[in-house]
Amino acid sequence: MKSSCAPPKMTFGAISKSGWIFITVNTLAGSASNLIKKGLAEIPAVPICDGCETQLFNHPYVMALTMFVAELMCGFIYIFDRYVFNKKKYENIIATSTKKKFKWYHTFCFIIPAFCDMCNSGLTNVAIYLSLVSVQSILRNSSIIFVALISFVFQDYRNRFDFPQVAGLVILVSGLITTGVSGIITTDESAINPLMGAGVTILAALCEMCFFMSEEYFLRSLEIPPLLGMANEGLWGCVEMAIALPILCRIDDPFDHGKMEDVKGWWYQLMHSNQLLGLQIGYMCVTMLNNLSGFATTKNASASVRTTFTCIRPLIIWMISMIVSWETLDKVGTPLKITGFALSISGVLIYNNILVCFPYARLKNAEKFMPKCIKRQFLDDLTEIKSLLGNKVFTNDEVEQNEVQLNNCFSKYAVEDQLS
Repeated sequence: MKSSCAPPKMTFGAISKSGWIFITVNTLAGSASNLIKKGLAEIPAVPICDGCETQLFNHPYVMALTMFVAELMCGFIYIFDRYVFNKKKYENIIATSTKKKFKWYHTFCFIIPAFCDMCNSGLTNVAIYLSLVSVQSILRNSSIIFVALISFVFQDYRNRFDFPQVAGLVILVSGLITTGVSGIITTDESAINPLMGAGVTILAALCEMCFFMSEEYFLRSLEIPPLLGMANEGLWGCVEMAIALPILCRIDDPFDHGKMEDVKGWWYQLMHSNQLLGLQIGYMCVTMLNNLSGFATTKNASASVRTTFTCIRPLIIWMISMIVSWETLDKVGTPLKITGFALSISGVLIYNNILVCFPYARLKNAEKFMPKCIKRQFLDDLTEIKSLLGNKVFTNDEVEQNEVQLNNCFSKYAVEDQLS
């Protein structure tokens, strides 16, 4: 059983020039989004009212509202694209789809996903304010762990959860712990409360998991264009934030003086600081650009490619944070952080089957998720195994030869439990 192809390698040669443009924009826009949120907190303090003391910009929930407004603006892009440029394209997609056609009442399916996204965004903004932005961006990957835990409950996720995913999760957890420790022991002044920031990031990742699961549960049976889906989520996010903000403005902040949110103070600071106003507008533009380029990346390349380049963002964020002196080199913290970055990125890539380093334990997964080249060789080997097992009588030489062949194939694909 000689292999007919080389070991799998992650290649991007099939991506078009426009695809590379979208990938670059998505990577940079996603990094810029977090950097802008951290930059808002690093701008010199501004009063929140006439005669008030100066305060740092800390409005996580209003920032979540601006994110939803940016998503809602995608609805105008959808209308323009749908009815001006690509009317026939949308009609063909809807006509050939086996899913339900999107109706006006389906917009209510976005209520729960938007609520989960609202909680995730608000907590993420709090975490960025409290901790190092590079550490926070890595710890967000803990949402993968929560999604994996759901695989033990819901049947839909079991087929894909396999030994490579287990190995990837173990490596990812090691990286998250290492990165978290490096963030907690940091001496950088830009990290106001690293330990609390790490805890809030984990809570945000839990909300992000709920967002992913609820979105798939409510929307997987619908045929809905991405821009329209984003606009619907933005709409309900704005509605829910309009309900939540008046409540948050009346609740005392347990970790700081004042209330959980201060909309009037947010507006006053923007109107009295051109830097804050410019970054706030830039954040909305970057958020919309990040979402649009993300969908375009998935369409022109693949979700795996998008995941790969998303892993690069923490490195970009860390390097820029070093350049602008938000973070400094530390004899203990920096090596730990780099090690954590490497482990976390490797774990994510292995979990998503981008780096094929471990054998599959389930036959159905091997056939479904292996690269085409390896899959062909796998099926050829499997056919030979089945023919060997079908023989009732073996000579001594045949037994020895077949045992070597079977062991080689089992060690490559780990399918002996499927053939017993």
